[in-house]
Amino acid sequence: MNHPLFKTLSQKELERALGYFKRKFYDEGEILAAEGEYCQKAFVLIDGEIIVGDETKTGMDEEVFCAVNLIDRGAVKEEIVSKGASVLEIDHDDFIEMIDEAPEVAVKLLWYLSYEISRELRDCETKASVLFNALNEVVDND
Repeated sequence: MNHPLFKTLSQKELERALGYFKRKFYDEGEILAAEGEYCQKAFVLIDGEIIVGDETKTGMDEEVFCAVNLIDRGAVKEEIVSKGASVLEIDHDDFIEMIDEAPEVAVKLLWYLSYEISRELRDCETKASVLFNALNEVVDND
């Protein structure tokens, strides 16, 4: 398994971690997560393609989709639709079980997820700053 989520795990840890994930194939058009609906799963794309919002993603993108939902079980911000995709998915309860039963593995996955979530937050912060500055410019010119 070459996905960055698992890169810090030893072979034994990887096998243990994968025991908490379910491998699932989604047919073309199947919805993995609906925008605005609550979701308690995270997805790792293994093969095929999915559409996130209006972007097509492949396994080469090396992302974890809905990572924050694994923690807060909140609403999905963009619909995720399969174009024929094999994924590994883990739900909140299985992740909590991993934390209880295999904390040395879970902490490595949490570190990676925290990094990815932080990266998304910084991106949102940058976009918010650009919008705020544009609004100030409009207000100042009125």
